Amino acid sequence: MVDTSPPKPTASDSGPRCLATILTEGREPADLYSVEGSRLYERFAEFDDSEQRELLRRLSRTDGDILELAAGGGRLTLPFLSLGRPVFGIDLSPEMVRILRDRYDHLPASRRRVSLTAEIADMRCFDLQRRFGAIVLATTSVFLLDAGGRQQLFASVKAHLASGGVFLLTVYAAPLRPGATSTRVIPLAGQHPEVVLLSDLVGDDGRTREISALHVARSEEGALDVSSYSSVVFVASEDELDAELAAAGLTRVESIEVGGSADAGALRILGYSA
Repeated sequence: MVDTSPPKPTASDSGPRCLATILTEGREPADLYSVEGSRLYERFAEFDDSEQRELLRRLSRTDGDILELAAGGGRLTLPFLSLGRPVFGIDLSPEMVRILRDRYDHLPASRRRVSLTAEIADMRCFDLQRRFGAIVLATTSVFLLDAGGRQQLFASVKAHLASGGVFLLTVYAAPLRPGATSTRVIPLAGQHPEVVLLSDLVGDDGRTREISALHVARSEEGALDVSSYSSVVFVASEDELDAELAAAGLTRVESIEVGGSADAGALRILGYSA
């Protein structure tokens, strides 16, 4: 995850946003990438296995160490250990890195025979002093960055990619229509009933996408506990990404179709090499 502040979409208020305003008595939503927002995100994304099978299959055909950017709490990073090669994960959020390290430490000893290095770092300008056979940026996290941030990111990727290595990047499988909205209700596991109302709102100009999460839980005493989180990310077309990556010296060599994720629709993995 990367700390960015793009302009908010200008599309009209969605139903979920109005519901959040009512239930939270008008309180401003917290940042989805705050400490509490990060913890909630990991709860509803932890068991999302989208991209996992396709990425593991593709990574099995590479050599060398594996690096995941914006690794979060390890939804994909930890399964990469099954390939038997050292795995590195970086994230800008100290809370996400803490979650990832904790999950690794609680794995069975047999899985911890493969090393995992988790570091707090900005994917725009990281310097790990090594090269990787594969670098992964999944879950459409590339759209956390604007064009300038992506330029920095792709230069850093090129500098860390080993000869013959591949950069795997996940994007939306279909263009996002300006003003489009979608909403899903995601039940959470816990002692008491909890749900997350996850909604997307694409800006009227089609260049931003607001992700909102409304968390509704019933306490042991029967009280309703409501919190809301929001973040705005950027949108770029595949052609734009191809051009930006080409400028960094990376060329697209493949596309892999995958299903939807916990916070997006159908996805596509794009592969690039130097």
